[in-house]
Amino acid sequence: MSLIPEEIITRVLERTDIAELIGSYTPLKRAGKNYKALCPFHNEKTPSFVVTPDKQIFHCFGCGAGGNAISFVVKQERMDFPEAVRFLAAKAGIEVPEKGRDADSQKQNALRDMVFAANAAAVEYFHANLVGGREKEVGVAREYLKTRKLNLDAVKRFKIGYSYDAWDGLTRHLRTKGFDSAIIDNSGLVVTRADGAKKGSYDRFRGRVMFPIFDYRGRPVAFGARALKKDDKAKYINSPETPVYTKGRHLYGLNWAKDALAREDRVIIVEGYLDFIRPFLAGVENVAASQGTALTPDQIRLLRRYTRNVTMLFDMDPAGQSAALRSLDILLEEEMDVKVAALADGEDPDSFIQKFGAEDFRRYVREAKSLFEFKLERLKLEFDVRAAEGRGAILREMLTTIEKVANTSVKSSYLKELRSSLSVNEYEIEAERQNILKKRPALPRPADARTNGPDPALSVGFSSDEEWLLRFIMADARWLKEARAQIDPGDLPGEAARKVLAAAYGLFDEGREAGPAALVGEFADEGLRRKLMAIASEPDTMAPGTAVKAFGDCLKRIRDRGRKGKREQWREKIRQAEKSGDHEALRRAQEEFNQLLKG
Repeated sequence: MSLIPEEIITRVLERTDIAELIGSYTPLKRAGKNYKALCPFHNEKTPSFVVTPDKQIFHCFGCGAGGNAISFVVKQERMDFPEAVRFLAAKAGIEVPEKGRDADSQKQNALRDMVFAANAAAVEYFHANLVGGREKEVGVAREYLKTRKLNLDAVKRFKIGYSYDAWDGLTRHLRTKGFDSAIIDNSGLVVTRADGAKKGSYDRFRGRVMFPIFDYRGRPVAFGARALKKDDKAKYINSPETPVYTKGRHLYGLNWAKDALAREDRVIIVEGYLDFIRPFLAGVENVAASQGTALTPDQIRLLRRYTRNVTMLFDMDPAGQSAALRSLDILLEEEMDVKVAALADGEDPDSFIQKFGAEDFRRYVREAKSLFEFKLERLKLEFDVRAAEGRGAILREMLTTIEKVANTSVKSSYLKELRSSLSVNEYEIEAERQNILKKRPALPRPADARTNGPDPALSVGFSSDEEWLLRFIMADARWLKEARAQIDPGDLPGEAARKVLAAAYGLFDEGREAGPAALVGEFADEGLRRKLMAIASEPDTMAPGTAVKAFGDCLKRIRDRGRKGKREQWREKIRQAEKSGDHEALRRAQEEFNQLLKG
């Protein structure tokens, strides 16, 4: 696995103005040396979010969120740590060489960058064709979009375009932009000729309305293309898999909707491009499109960065029912809370909103049924509940789903409701459950690096002296230097404080900055990071001229308490050595104890 060098992380933090960064997301108001704002991470009416430029940190006194510039990007953009570093490095013009990355992976990374660039050029080319083209075929494309009630503002907002009905229009354009054949071939934008009569390639998308697909960071990864000719065999065709696009890993519209997902703490999953665009334009922004397939584990884990609450919204033709049912169990396995809203046959989100409006759409979504209700209703339509065979089939299907529910009280409630609905007793249910459990393969659930729990050893508070010590050493390197000379981490009573002081000493010994912005980056535990930011963000209320004495007194109390604790430890060792008759251990313990007394 590649690692970003520490010196690059330090340079990124040094080159990033945290006030400018956060100010690009939320309005900041000057408050003395600091800035205040409404917290972007929770709803509040009175600003409790503070940015401290001289320490390069932020802290919310309402929800406790805090950290440095990288921490902010991780939380705001739902990126992992390396992604956030690269994101800020790109803004600061810093190249990120990576430890452990071999020549092949560097080459692959360079290829990915060029494919992204080729896709971006294609987005602009298709978009310019639609917006500025005067050809008759462009007029047909515009007329189609007009029938779908998409105006020019919508076309511009979602970068919708048009591919000319020509064999090499895009290819020639990309070549004028400096892309060679290898990059164009790898982009998936062209099709390589399979026959031997003619060599080369031709444009994959011809005579179609183009919907660019972006990843959650807003980078173009693929295209969906809608046919306009009646004799086209496929209404929609999509990009093939490429170095930047893998089917089942992206959701259409997530780049535009991700903030709304986090704000509403719910995502509405629809199927197609227009099913996303229509609600979004109507103000229902917490929506994303699965692009006509059942949700995959990769897509669900991507959504989980923003919310664990999902409302599946499908049209209820047979394919829609099948897609919805396939998705439900996968969502449960990924520990999502699921509801389902089934539109009437022949309706989709686009047509529904055009007929009934956004408010009725919101109401319909609010009234979505629980996963249990939805699946049970569908199964009762498929099987005869009056027949023993039908009840057995429904029971097996429902228990397979219920067994994937992690919450025991919810699971218990579903089992009780299932007994009542099917008129079966608990012995029948338990027997079927055991059959299901026996057949279920014992495969480990894939780990999600972003859901690691906090280190229990760090989930503790600090004593008053520990807080004062950390406040001093994060404020000024001279206090850290003085502490380094006088006390050891072992002198502190708390495990969390010992770990923080050891990390600060480590940074100091390496000649690196050990302020709050750097120190918080040494820990993954969110509780500890928040505590450090809260300590560093406290206003300085100490009277002028008293800092030296206050710090000295703090060190003395810690040192004295630490020595007292160590003396008690050695006294216990002496008692144990005497009790066991181990004369050598007794001699060493007495020598150590005497040294402590002299100190």
